Amino acid sequence: KYMAIVGAQDDTFDWDNGWTGRGQFWVGVQTLSANKGFENDGCATTDECRNYGNGPTSPQIYNVTIWGNDQANGETVYGLHLR
Repeated sequence: KYMAIVGAQDDTFDWDNGWTGRGQFWVGVQTLSANKGFENDGCATTDECRNYGNGPTSPQIYNVTIWGNDQANGETVYGLHLR
């Protein structure tokens, strides 16, 4: 339920392939090289989701704070990147 991540160097919160968990009261503090607060992917194909035994990625996340940056080594910075 509670999670704190400090010093993320890529994506602070990252999940894919049918994850359907829950979280509440999450805090993330990124480094200057981090470029995404969230990077959330589904499965590339329906078969890929089936092979992992899950359906589409569909978590339930509430009450999140991310302390990000505006540089990320010249990369585009996203608070939330859904694919």
